[in-house]
Amino acid sequence: MYKSNLSYSQLQRYLAFLVSIGLLDKENVGGTEFFKLTKKGDDFLKEYQQIKRLLAVGPAWSEDLGRL
Repeated sequence: MYKSNLSYSQLQRYLAFLVSIGLLDKENVGGTEFFKLTKKGDDFLKEYQQIKRLLAVGPAWSEDLGRL
């Protein structure tokens, strides 16, 4: 929570949203809440990483664009 620079209430809203769209599951174990990544959440993260790789513009590619 602190490293993400979010307040407790902001974090709770984000977690509730991620649960509502099926990216996280909320579990209660011994009175403690845990959040677990769902298969849909895992698939989303994999797709997100692939998009980041595709959009990464390296120096060689930038130079090729400049020659057009």
